[in-house]
Amino acid sequence: MKKATAKPFLLIAVGLILMVGVMFILWPRGEEVNYELPDFKSKLASDVPEWSWGDRPVAESVEVANRIEEQLAFDDGLYRIYRYGDVSVAVWAAYWHPGKVDILDVHTHEPDSCWVHGGWRIDQRADVFDFSLPGEKQLMPAKYRLMEKAGAKVHIAFWHLVGGVNLKIDRNEGSLTKFPKIIEQTGVQNKGEQYFFRISSTHDFSDLVSDPGFRQILHSLGELGLYE
Repeated sequence: MKKATAKPFLLIAVGLILMVGVMFILWPRGEEVNYELPDFKSKLASDVPEWSWGDRPVAESVEVANRIEEQLAFDDGLYRIYRYGDVSVAVWAAYWHPGKVDILDVHTHEPDSCWVHGGWRIDQRADVFDFSLPGEKQLMPAKYRLMEKAGAKVHIAFWHLVGGVNLKIDRNEGSLTKFPKIIEQTGVQNKGEQYFFRISSTHDFSDLVSDPGFRQILHSLGELGLYE
């Protein structure tokens, strides 16, 4: 008698499982988006009057020197150095397709982590830094650090974009507070395209920004997604 009453429940359970499976297969998934690589090599400024430039192996950058390149797993990356007289400006750019790496993994590329682990010390910091470009398109506010190591000082501006949003989370926060902030700011969690940009120079940015060549470098970054 007990075996007979169990059969209907078994059939119902099997039916429900099949129904869920069919619904999963037929459920609309939206259009598949094909994401193109940004092509940093051709889109970063390469015709800057009076400035010379050269691309260096990405592994020479501080970010990659302190983290194995395979761990970074970027889809496109470039380390380019510009020179004008005694001025040098280094640009490091990286891109990840949506879902390629965790947002917090990219967040650890910030100088507060990579450079500090490489022996650099933070002399000054500002989490909102604006390049003043009167009469021109403005860049999203950067984070700024003045780093020091063995008497050498380097000015750094950097950005982490997720789905086009300039991410604002502090390295010293715990994951429990970082994750809600990521979702609040971007509306996604590990779903958007990610960019990381960093500019560094031994010269103060406030002295460089009056130079048309330096502004041209900034504007090429703006065209890659840094314009407000």
